[in-house]
This record gives sequence, structure tokens and C-alpha cells, in this order.
Amino acid sequence: MVTVAFAPWSAGRTAPAPSKGEFSVVRCVSCGTWRLDPAPPADELASLYPLNYEAHTREIKPAEPVIPGRTHALRRRYWEWVKANRPSIWGMPPRDAWRAAAAALFSMTRFGSYNPLAFGGEGKRLLDIGCATGGLMDDFLRMGWSVTGIDASEHAVRSARARGAKAVQGRFPEDKSVVKDAGPFSAVTMANVLEHLDDPLAALRAARELLEPGGTLLIWTPVCDGPLQRHLTPYWYNLDIPRHLHLFTKRGLAYLVRQAGFDPRVLRPATSARAVGRTLAAALDDAGWTAWAAAVQSRVFVRIAPNPAAAVLDVLGGGDVAVLMAVRVDDDRERR
Repeated sequence: MVTVAFAPWSAGRTAPAPSKGEFSVVRCVSCGTWRLDPAPPADELASLYPLNYEAHTREIKPAEPVIPGRTHALRRRYWEWVKANRPSIWGMPPRDAWRAAAAALFSMTRFGSYNPLAFGGEGKRLLDIGCATGGLMDDFLRMGWSVTGIDASEHAVRSARARGAKAVQGRFPEDKSVVKDAGPFSAVTMANVLEHLDDPLAALRAARELLEPGGTLLIWTPVCDGPLQRHLTPYWYNLDIPRHLHLFTKRGLAYLVRQAGFDPRVLRPATSARAVGRTLAAALDDAGWTAWAAAVQSRVFVRIAPNPAAAVLDVLGGGDVAVLMAVRVDDDRERR
């Protein structure tokens, strides 16, 4: 382990801004993963998530049910191909081989890779850990999944329930029993959750216990081996220390998932356009270019400019967020 000390830039964060002062992380010399050390005491963690914390206050407009279309079919075929351990298309009938190849190519696009499970669920059970106000739950509900969510924030859970979502309050994995009766689940999602947990390995092992054999784990989490982190570390939007107790590299994330009893089948970059814009704005603001920083955060710039930059970073494999899809394995022979 190597210890690194730095003072993160906190511009653009919701008040109270926790990223003030100097913090130390230990970095694994093998995989490069960061861990905040020392971590905040347990009784201080709650104060890092005020009532105006963005994820717990985001309002989501109810939407109509989704009619499955061609892109949903492509995602489903890709998911089925990945769960089958990616059999060679050369041994398939021509029609099936063409479909598998089309699905695999579609999955490599930003539109196709961000949520590989965005297809008709047909009543399959899904658990969303860290559901916040239920945005991801709403997406899956509209596609026909039977969704349960759990979140530590009482305020966020109330908001999710008000929109008709089945959400329960509890800390994961400590309170996994409150969702156990809703399982076993075909899929478990963790969107921007793993980095907040004191013991991510324990959480992944608990998630595995709630999955049916062969069930799917889908994770979105910031990764610290991209160019935004390397070159603009103090300003990197997804740094968010001390709320983020761990920041993984792609290699470290895959290793952690394997240790928890999963076989990682897909690991793709998914750069956040918002992170690109806010990281750049913080760097400009610190350099004294206040007007340019304000321009970068304007609605027009945020909606247009960062998206091409994010797409380029993804193509080059330098995204600052990873999307990982893994399968629960119960036999080492099932691993790739």
C-alpha cells in the first residue's frame, strides 16, 4: 500500500461541502484501488449526507410504461449470450449468429452499454441496492420487472414510495433481512453505491446470497484509473471524498467481484458527461477563470459539449465510471 495525501476541490458540491481539508488514501500497489484512511467514524457518516444531498432529492417525473422495441431485443440477446458464457457464433445457425453479433456490436455503443438490463423483465424480480428516490427502479418497473429497493435514507425512501415504488429503509448489508422475503432475485443492481460502503466485499457477498443461481449483478461505480482522475485529481467530480470511502480501478473492481463469488462477464467504461463538465469547471474556477467556469456549467454547455468528450474517453477506455455485469457462480467450472 502507498499513502497519498491531497486536498480535494469542493466546488459544485451540495452543501455542506464535505470535501474540505486534506485527506489521505491508501493505494493498493497491485491493483491501484484507493481506500480512504482514516475513514470517518460511523457516527459522522450520516452528517455527510444532508437533506439536500443530490441523489436523495432528485425529482423524477412518472413516465408511461415502455413498449419493448428493437433496442430492448438487442439488449436481451446480448444478456442471454453473456450469461451463456459467450459461446462462439461460428457454431450457431446463421440467423442466431447474426442476431448475437448484432447484439454484441450494439452493446459496445454508449447507448447500449450503459444499462445492459434495459429490456422487458416479464415479471422477473430485481433488487436495487441504494435505490435513492427510485429513478433506476422506475426505469425497470416501466419495462415490466418486479422491483424492490433498499436505501439508508428515510427521506429518499419516502420519495420513492410516493411514486409507487416498493422501497424499504435499511443499510446494506446490515439490514438485508428486510428484503430477503422479496427474493430470490434474478438481478441485483448497485448504481453509485459500492464506493460509499465501508465493506464493499461484504455487501457483494450479501447480494450474492439474495440472487438466484446464475443471477445477474449490475454495478455502476466511479473508477480511478482514467485521465480525469490522473490529471485533475483535486477537481475530479467523482472523487467526492470523504463520502466515497473506496475508489476502484477496473482491475480492482473485477478482482473484488470474483472474491465475492461472481464471474465478471462485462466491464465497460461509461464516462459521465456531467463529471466532465463539473471537473473542468472546478479546475477553471481554481485557476481564477471564474467567467469561464460559469460558462462551462451553463445549461447549453452542459447539455452539448461534454458528451463528445465523454464518448471519446469511453472509446479510448479511459472512462471515469465503470459498468460491470457479472453472474453468480456456484461452481468454479462456470468461471471464464
